[in-house]
Amino acid sequence: FPVTIESGDYLATMYFGAKDYFLNSDTSTENYLVKFDNNFNVIWKKYIPLYATKIIILNDRSIVLAGLTTKWLNKGNIFKDIHGTDIYSADLAIIKYDLNAQNVIWAHAFGSSGAEDQLYDCIQSSDNGFLITGQTRGSNGDIPNNRPCFNPFAQDAVVLKTDSIGIVQWVKMIIGSRGDVPSGSIVK
Repeated sequence: FPVTIESGDYLATMYFGAKDYFLNSDTSTENYLVKFDNNFNVIWKKYIPLYATKIIILNDRSIVLAGLTTKWLNKGNIFKDIHGTDIYSADLAIIKYDLNAQNVIWAHAFGSSGAEDQLYDCIQSSDNGFLITGQTRGSNGDIPNNRPCFNPFAQDAVVLKTDSIGIVQWVKMIIGSRGDVPSGSIVK
């Protein structure tokens, strides 16, 4: 869903599976952050190294995106801390850009050698950090090794808190003998 920004313009994250029409002058397909004017004409588009499902505009008008990243999506090696053992194994991810998404301020991936294959929500917390909900199939790296019934086919819910520059402060798990996942938005 597009997010309206102060000027009346819109930001949207989009996936393009083919390099045609909209991307005809770009060198890669994949995931983009796109800024549209109020008539939905493209102002600019920027390749992003994650499948972003959440856009947050901060008070200083910088842009935070949250979603999933992989070694394969991480073109330019923006995320230095991806945990997956293969190029397609996903981690939860958060990245901060300046106002026009031209410069990365910081970027962090959170996960395990297993798959973190869904980010459900991300909000800015009252201390200017971020609260993230997602799911995991792993139990190492950033994910606590306390899954009582580890089943690589069943996922567990993850609640992760970062500080204002995306550094993990704590990780909580909601676990059981079957799949456990968040199912909606975080509300504060």
